[in-house]
Parts: sequence; C-alpha cells; structure tokens
Amino acid sequence: MDYKEKEDASHLIGKHYIIRNRHNIEYCVELTLIPIEEITSTKEILSRKRPVYKDLSTQVPPVEVQVKKDGKYKLFNGHRRLKSSMARGEKYIFARIYHKKSHKDLVLEAHENGENIPKEILDYYNIS
Repeated sequence: MDYKEKEDASHLIGKHYIIRNRHNIEYCVELTLIPIEEITSTKEILSRKRPVYKDLSTQVPPVEVQVKKDGKYKLFNGHRRLKSSMARGEKYIFARIYHKKSHKDLVLEAHENGENIPKEILDYYNIS
C-alpha cells in the first residue's frame, strides 16, 4: 500500500496499516487528508525549506504527522512538501498520521466503544 509519486492516491485515504520501527515497536498509521491550517508545529523551521514540489501537477507525497493533545497536528517529516502545498494554495495535504497507541490498543478501544471490528482482527488479538 505504498504511495507512488506522481500517481493519484485518493484511493488510499482512510486506510490504516501497521509499521514497525527500528526498535520493533508497532505503530498504527492512517492515511488521510488533513487541513494545512491544523498543522501547528514542526521540528524544523519551515521558512528555510524550499517548495520543491510547487510545480508538480499531481498530489504531493504524504507528510508524516502525529496528533497532539489539542487535536492539532505536529509535522515531523515532509517540511518541503508542506511548503510546496502552501505555495500552491492548497487547503488540505495528504498525510500519514502516526498514532502513539499500538494497533492492538486502538482495536481494543474501538471494540470497547462498540465499533464493528472485523472478526479476523479480533481473532488475531484474541479478543472476544
């Protein structure tokens, strides 16, 4: 389910998948569109980034964000892509949201809230 540059990725919006970091910790990642104005902090100074994707006629590759406690987003990868989208006058940007909870924790939380979870996922985590 990798994003391929210069291809439309709208079919990936709303999809979730699991990745492991170098410490073998699982993260649940969600692909979605987020409002650019909701990105309130970054780890780098955005004004120093060049908008390298500004003249690209297709959607820029997704940026990587985490949700902060206030519901806004913290950008940790994709500063030039964000700057390019801003220069193009776009209101939304394609993003990977890295959830701080593990996929199992998110499934348990959804199950406890009465959401419909596929049986295969419940069986995988031995949830009844």
